Amino acid sequence: MTDILIVAATTKEVEFLLKGKQSPSVGKTLPLKGLSHAIRYDLLITGPGIHQTTWNMAKALTAKSYDLAINMGIAGSSDAGIKPVRVVQVSSDCFADWGAEDSDGKILDGFQIGLARPNEKPFKNGKLLASFKKKLLCIAAIPSSNGFTVNTTTGTERRKRMLIDRYGEGIESMEGAAFFYACAMTKTPSLQIRSISNMTGKRDRKSWKIKEAIDALDGFVGLLIMELESKVKK
Repeated sequence: MTDILIVAATTKEVEFLLKGKQSPSVGKTLPLKGLSHAIRYDLLITGPGIHQTTWNMAKALTAKSYDLAINMGIAGSSDAGIKPVRVVQVSSDCFADWGAEDSDGKILDGFQIGLARPNEKPFKNGKLLASFKKKLLCIAAIPSSNGFTVNTTTGTERRKRMLIDRYGEGIESMEGAAFFYACAMTKTPSLQIRSISNMTGKRDRKSWKIKEAIDALDGFVGLLIMELESKVKK
């Protein structure tokens, strides 16, 4: 039987997956009920941020081997072509504020200042990549984007521009690169699916569409699960 790990920062982002009285605890995998007859799904709530994601992913992936890990949740976008409440695959990610700020305000990542080599395992040209290779129609139907992972979410136009100047437009989260890193180090096939709740830049929580983004994610994940199950049955 296929084993899949679903990973989210918070329960709220994936509450639609829970049946009955299931209540996940941060850092502990929870077998999900009633999603599939052909696939076993475990849910891992990591807690928000790079540090919690790295630790809890490491524990989960060393305790059990998975055929696929899927990181899902909401995120911000600096890409004018990917707006709320679009669902997107993040195909590559990076630790965007790992490094230094130059005297002129530009970001110097850890590779530029010699903390690591850009092709040092598990990086590919400084990026961490989604590694699930099977073709899925539902994935092909949504946009694919670069991501960048931050310790502090963007709240000003100035910082948004700094990140775009260094990494280009993309999808901002606090966990994606840590998820990819843990999967790559344990050779676990990985996917990252995000639903956009807000555009990055000047912080304005009143304009965020969190509920709508989670509803969009719910709809997409239903299609994803059906397609994964159909492939297992063949």
